[in-house]
Amino acid sequence: LNPGSVSIPKENSPHSYMIYEDGVFSWKNLETGETYRTFSIS
Repeated sequence: LNPGSVSIPKENSPHSYMIYEDGVFSWKNLETGETYRTFSIS
């Protein structure tokens, strides 16, 4: 789980950030707030 930095995203992903809530990582687009990918650790 490494989206890169906000200024230099990895592997052609959008400029983004990641949050963790209730056992799920949500990778979100910085400009739109839409979820790009999710990862569950349960």
